[in-house]
Amino acid sequence: MRAVISLADDRFVYLYKILSETGMDITEAKTGEDFKNIDTAILKYPFDSISENGIQLLKPGSRLILLATRSVPEELRQKFLVISLMDDPAFVEENAYITAEGAIFCAMKHAPFMLSKEKIAVVGFGRIGRALTEMLIGLNADVTVFSRRESGRFSAMARGAHGVSLDKMIPFLSDFRIIFVTSPDRMIGERETNHISKSAFVFDLSGAPYGVDIDAAKRNGVFASRESALPGRYAPESAAKAMYQSIVRTLGGENL
Repeated sequence: MRAVISLADDRFVYLYKILSETGMDITEAKTGEDFKNIDTAILKYPFDSISENGIQLLKPGSRLILLATRSVPEELRQKFLVISLMDDPAFVEENAYITAEGAIFCAMKHAPFMLSKEKIAVVGFGRIGRALTEMLIGLNADVTVFSRRESGRFSAMARGAHGVSLDKMIPFLSDFRIIFVTSPDRMIGERETNHISKSAFVFDLSGAPYGVDIDAAKRNGVFASRESALPGRYAPESAAKAMYQSIVRTLGGENL
């Protein structure tokens, strides 16, 4: 098997090293021409310009392994054998824990106080919200989870957090020193930032279209930071290992 990999961020740099060390015949995508006569392409989606050009030269039926931050178009799935790492529940779970640890690192870097015993909000209770809540509880933080789903609130309470319905969030916002937003649905906008303490720190962990209106936060004097794609920035080597293990699982073998 001959493969090409786009070094879209540091995760892919480490993944390239791991795959090379396993003996895989793999090359870095420097131009679109590197996609010719290739069986497998390992790429980040949406594509960068090199991948966008190279995909036009990739043989139909080739394996396309994607780290996708949005839905993969049906036309790609029809033309290539698409393997999306985000379709692997074990990878998504591990990626969530890397994201959660990175989020806590961001909070510790910016906030002039320790997280223990502080009132911290987690908005959204998907995989990242769950992982983040567990880690914050482990740090002895006073955590409140805002979730639309009753099952999410009960799950948060079972982990030692408070659980509050998302539609009742606004009156509570002034209580928190740190607010983590994990959902890309717009959770923190103009109205919400009017109720957040000026001494609070808001971290948007979501992807597009993003859960926090950063401009609204600035207008209201609230610190807000967009911290998307944390695995690639905070722990790219660990993220690459998770990607490699997912690829191996998906292909059904111990080595590629």
